[in-house]
Amino acid sequence: MNLTIQSVSASTQEVSAGTEEVTASVEESANITAKSLANVEQISSYSQQQLSEMENHARTVRSLHEQALALQESIAKFRI
Repeated sequence: MNLTIQSVSASTQEVSAGTEEVTASVEESANITAKSLANVEQISSYSQQQLSEMENHARTVRSLHEQALALQESIAKFRI
């Protein structure tokens, strides 16, 4: 009987140690996931900023193109 109790006690301690290891692994995974999420959110923010800047650049290029066409038309009036 005493051996059975000792065996059950040893098994319980092993299960407890295994549970602690699993808990530590889950916590580590949660921390890694949180860091990954923060990085993804930062990348998303940078991507949105870059897209906005590219749209502004495209508007500037269109405006310069329109001004260049208007200037070419004005110059054409003075050609002989």
